Amino acid sequence: MTDFVEVLVARDIPHAYIVKGMLDDAGIPAFVENEELQNAIGELATGFSTAPRVVVAQAHAERALELLREFERSPDAAE
Repeated sequence: MTDFVEVLVARDIPHAYIVKGMLDDAGIPAFVENEELQNAIGELATGFSTAPRVVVAQAHAERALELLREFERSPDAAE
């Protein structure tokens, strides 16, 4: 059984999918959670508990977090 770890609480669904794509491209399978909940509520900021989250298998979490830190420091992160 694979345990999954949250590596990002995204600001919105597009942000979550940008990060998911980056991780997938690096060979780290990632999934977006709370997408359905966010869609049901709409784009209103409803709080931390309803935000979309990016999760990866625990075995990939450390590398995923390293990539996210690198991405946050890059000029592309501001887009």
